[in-house]
Amino acid sequence: MNALDDIRRPLERCGSLMFTAAIIFMVLYSVGVIVVLNTDVIGGGSRQVDFVAFWAAAKLAIAGDPAAAFDQDILRQVQSLPPEATPSELYWRYPPAFHILITPLGLLPYSAAWLLFNLVSLSAFAAALWRRAAPLPMGQNLLFCAPIVLITFLLGQASLLWAAALIAAFSALERDRPVVAGLLIAMLSLKPQLGIMIPFALAAGGYWRVILWASVWVFIVHGAATVIVGVEYWQHFIDGILRAAEGLEHGETNRGRMVSFYAFIRFLGFAHSISIVSQWLMSALLAAGLVLLWIRPTARFDLKAAALCIAIPLATPYSFTYELTLSIPAAIFMVRSGIGVTAFDRVMLAALIFGPVVPWVLGSVIPLTPLFAPLLLLVFGRCLAEAFRPITPERAAAPGAN
Repeated sequence: MNALDDIRRPLERCGSLMFTAAIIFMVLYSVGVIVVLNTDVIGGGSRQVDFVAFWAAAKLAIAGDPAAAFDQDILRQVQSLPPEATPSELYWRYPPAFHILITPLGLLPYSAAWLLFNLVSLSAFAAALWRRAAPLPMGQNLLFCAPIVLITFLLGQASLLWAAALIAAFSALERDRPVVAGLLIAMLSLKPQLGIMIPFALAAGGYWRVILWASVWVFIVHGAATVIVGVEYWQHFIDGILRAAEGLEHGETNRGRMVSFYAFIRFLGFAHSISIVSQWLMSALLAAGLVLLWIRPTARFDLKAAALCIAIPLATPYSFTYELTLSIPAAIFMVRSGIGVTAFDRVMLAALIFGPVVPWVLGSVIPLTPLFAPLLLLVFGRCLAEAFRPITPERAAAPGAN
């Protein structure tokens, strides 16, 4: 039995319909990318989804100058955008290991590279969560048809890969495989801001061997990549991070597509200084909450995993819509741990899973995405509250029980 069994049948029917619609959407959109974007019917400006920056950076690496990806003028030229198009706001701000990882994509035409990257990302995401989602009504369907999954697929962003690595790391933790868990956690350092909360959780849970192995793997992965691209690459990377911080302060970054607590405070009309201090205070509270949860021996592992998935996009000021990909495993972990019995829980879970479609559709009219920050905080608080509830026989029988 789990928290949603009383509405299993309607959820499964809804999931089947959504799955069918999602597959049709993915196929039609992929055909559009392959056929239309390889012609002059629409023009280069239509290529400005996030993946085009990955593809351009990969092409520069193949050309022998990976650090040139940090030069926005050069990156834009490689993207093959027409001169009259609006300058691309798609930047390259990744460490060398991720650059090496995506370099083979530069050997392919844009559409083929986009499709291959998406298929690998979606397959990894589904594989990592398939077993955990299986007992839940509609659970496995969500891996393909949740709005944020479709949005990430459309953009060609790497969030599905990051989520897959994190979920696989959770599985390795449960199986007491510190070397594998450390490697998977080290892979999250390819986007460093996603790893801020992980050490707090691991330390509180007593996973010291995992922390050690993660540190070793980070050194190996980034050390090997540095040998290939050169030490000077890191200076370009640091300069890019500093420019991103300046863009955040001066409004050059699209805060209307951000889900961070910083973006929410700015959305309310407060200045940058107040917003950034509020963000770091919130990050400290999130870290404290994770420590309380992960140190608690009676808290289910699924509940701990859900809280960490929610804390990651909240803990950094530079967090965009596609980071909500982590909300899908968070929702699955929460239901497995027994959350979802009450009407309040179900509304909260529905908002977490299906909510991203609203700001995505209305984003050009009303920048609603920052409003996800308080929702994520509510979900995080719900995980904490659940961890400190007495364990009843019904809760002990839930799929995620330890």
